[in-house]
Amino acid sequence: MPLTAGGSVPLRPDSPYPRWRWLDSPYAQNRHRGGTSATPLYAKRRGGVLALASVHGVAHYSGPNEDDYKKPDIFTGGLAELVAELTPCSVVCNRKRVQSINPHAGETAIEQQLKGWHGQGLKYMFDLHGAKTDCGFDVAIGTGQTPNQTQHMLIERIMDYAAQQGLDVALNPQNYAAKGRVTLTRRMLDAGLDGVVQLEVCRTHRNPFAGDVKSLKLVTFLKDLCQEVNTLNSK
Repeated sequence: MPLTAGGSVPLRPDSPYPRWRWLDSPYAQNRHRGGTSATPLYAKRRGGVLALASVHGVAHYSGPNEDDYKKPDIFTGGLAELVAELTPCSVVCNRKRVQSINPHAGETAIEQQLKGWHGQGLKYMFDLHGAKTDCGFDVAIGTGQTPNQTQHMLIERIMDYAAQQGLDVALNPQNYAAKGRVTLTRRMLDAGLDGVVQLEVCRTHRNPFAGDVKSLKLVTFLKDLCQEVNTLNSK
């Protein structure tokens, strides 16, 4: 199945990469802390019931203080924006390393945005993250808890679309299950949004350079998955 934008316009196999790199450029500035002119949060509401989120596209926090530094999940910010354009669906991302994105310091700007969208009809959220190269999977699903009924439905669809692209999927592997108290998945579940899962993408599939077949399979998988989920129960 060819990669398409909004389910209609065919794209050349190499065409996602320049757009992905361009969309990721605000995250890469200032050693992945975000540029001086960048706003801390990028949010775009589109039609449908799904939002994509990227909280670690820039360097983030391992604790409540400004110097509690943690490396970014590179290319995930641009990836979230790219897939949201192709679907199209809503998207929200941290674009700058400031205290308003620090979950160790309290409720974050992304949480506030997603809660607002939930009140407007948002039903599902995929929280995109980046795993290391030797993680043992292509994509990992983290449910933050024993999966609820809605999460089971999402897991089934994730597995199906990943299989179509030949991607290996792990369910709640150690260190990638989103069960920490500050994970966005866990916090949005606590806020009453049942249709939330974390998707960890292996570094081997996050390579937005022309000709990388693994990354093309990843983008196709996410686009196909999100196009279906974005229209679930929306009528």
